[in-house]
Amino acid sequence: MQTLAKNENRDLYLDSSGNIAISTDLQACLEACENAVSTLLGEQIYQIDEGMPNFELIWNGTPNYKQFEIAIRNTLESVENVLEVTNFSFDVAESNTFRYNAEIKTIFGLGVVNGL
Repeated sequence: MQTLAKNENRDLYLDSSGNIAISTDLQACLEACENAVSTLLGEQIYQIDEGMPNFELIWNGTPNYKQFEIAIRNTLESVENVLEVTNFSFDVAESNTFRYNAEIKTIFGLGVVNGL
């Protein structure tokens, strides 16, 4: 598995040869998972039914965190080479920040995906 690599700011960057950096295997799978979870529902113009229902489940009306957890788990498990989500936790800070931490089992090994 390969994907364009991202740095700690989640930006593309150049490798030591001056080429766009590429991630492989476990790192590529983790980055694909991060991309999938950060895509909002309706954001993709050709696949408007795909993406995370952030506004529908968290920010509009009464938050439904458990249903959002299920949506994240389903999204992660739909990523190529992901076998299962083995552990999941989330936190909602007083500043209305939703943070999650997911341990995933892939064909390349275990990895952790986290984000806002």
